[in-house]
Amino acid sequence: MSMANKRRRTCTISDDDDGEPLPLDLLLEILARSDVRTVLRCAATSKTIRRVILGQDFHRRRRLALLRTDGFDPALLLGVSYMVNTAPVAFRGEHLRFDARLLRSHELVDSRDGFVVLQQREKIPFHDRLPPRCAVPIICDLRVCDSLTGETYRLPPPPAIGYGYPHALLLTHDDGGGGRSFQLLAADRGLRTQTFSSTDGRWGPVLETTHYASQYPYSAPVEHKDYTSRPIVLYGSGAAVHVHWLRLRSKECMYGSHAPHIVALDVGSAQLATRIDLPPECVSRMGWIQNATTGLQLATSSSPTGSLAVLVAEILVISMWTLEDSSTPAWIRQVVIKRQLIRKQPPGPRTHYIRFMGFGQRSGTVLLKTDSVGLVQLNLGSKDVVIIETDSFNLNCTQLCLHEINLSSLLQAMGQ
Repeated sequence: MSMANKRRRTCTISDDDDGEPLPLDLLLEILARSDVRTVLRCAATSKTIRRVILGQDFHRRRRLALLRTDGFDPALLLGVSYMVNTAPVAFRGEHLRFDARLLRSHELVDSRDGFVVLQQREKIPFHDRLPPRCAVPIICDLRVCDSLTGETYRLPPPPAIGYGYPHALLLTHDDGGGGRSFQLLAADRGLRTQTFSSTDGRWGPVLETTHYASQYPYSAPVEHKDYTSRPIVLYGSGAAVHVHWLRLRSKECMYGSHAPHIVALDVGSAQLATRIDLPPECVSRMGWIQNATTGLQLATSSSPTGSLAVLVAEILVISMWTLEDSSTPAWIRQVVIKRQLIRKQPPGPRTHYIRFMGFGQRSGTVLLKTDSVGLVQLNLGSKDVVIIETDSFNLNCTQLCLHEINLSSLLQAMGQ
């Protein structure tokens, strides 16, 4: 290699000429294996280093460095917010600007790329003669909170559609000037949708679903026995966006049209809704102590652009069932971890209860609660287990939020 080429393949840690040159290949290897905070700090110190980090070579090396964690990046999880005895707690969230006290009064709907969707609901009876449980949930306060900046957006409810499936955060963007934008999708019981854009500050037009919209299995729950999970959003080629919800009618009615299934919505001008049935073994392998409401968790197999998957709390293990992308969809099962490894003690005669609490698509983090340990953080890639909270009895199971960031988006914003 000529001396000129050698000079081109070196750079310095700072923009001045006093620093000792560092070979570019070595710098890329170091940063590709560094945590998110180190990468962002280095990108902020030098335009030269920022150009290197924004390049395809860096992203290729980082993907290779993440092979041991199946493509997930555990460093993208900045922290976890949850409630214990009505007291808000932040686990490793010292850099977050999220007001966890909101979890006392608001229900968590979705969280993605540092944004958190919260809502308050009240129930308005259909008619005075009907029993109290026959009520329509009405959203009275809808907020989107930015965990990184502390900014809170108060959104009006969708003007043209009623409450149905849990709202889904779609595209998020960092504009490079400290501003961050998002899109929020609302879907009613018939899967008609409206999308709020923080850039425009308003809800868009109503879009009708072109298929399956009127069939019973796709109706959103209105009774306390029904359950619809928080959404999983996958991005396809081009501008394709696919939103998925796990639907359960009730634990007493687990077969036929009421069996656990996934509602998949292709978001776009010609919306298409489809039903994806789960393998029957998903339910049968859980055993008598689990139920589908707590023992199933929507997930992805590798990154937000990966394959759709379902985590199952089986009797002896936690398994992942991945949906293959093929003309004839098929589910592939693999064991994630044995239950006794979570308890970190020899298996006993008792079968311990597991409740899935949430999943982070970018970091591959699964949050779950067990009656023998407490609140546990499990990474699907590294298989590392961290016990967050041992006060299992007093933990508020419904109010728990993962705070993740989108490294690519942040880096692109820094380059603008």
